[in-house]
This record gives sequence, structure tokens and C-alpha cells, in this order.
Amino acid sequence: MSKNSVELGWGARPIKEQHPILSEEAAAQLDRDNHDLSRLRMRGLISDGEIRPIRKRLVKSIEEQIKKALNNA
Repeated sequence: MSKNSVELGWGARPIKEQHPILSEEAAAQLDRDNHDLSRLRMRGLISDGEIRPIRKRLVKSIEEQIKKALNNA
């Protein structure tokens, strides 16, 4: 897997495992966000059309956290 990717969804590996540079706190929050989105989608509370832009924002948040971690390394 490329270093410039992230798996999202119910079967995704933990964010910390995918990007070890992230702090435990940041990775845990991002994992909760991913889990919550998956749970809401699986329960039918949000549609595919609604989840796509949210996941895009989540990926941007992950990118920002990685940049922050790299600057602090």
C-alpha cells in the first residue's frame, strides 16, 4: 500500500497502524470518526451520497494530522 493512502470503512485497519507517525490521541479520534460514519451508514441513517463528501473531509483531516506530525518530528 502506498504511503499516500488511507483505508476507510468498517473493514479498515486502525489509522495508527496505517500511519504510525500520528499521535495516539489523533489516531484514536480519527478511528472513532471512521467507525461512527460506518455505523451510521450501515444503519441507513446516512446515504452513500451523504457519506462521500464527509469521507473526503475526513481524509483531509487525516492529511492535516499527518502534516502536523511530520512537522513535529
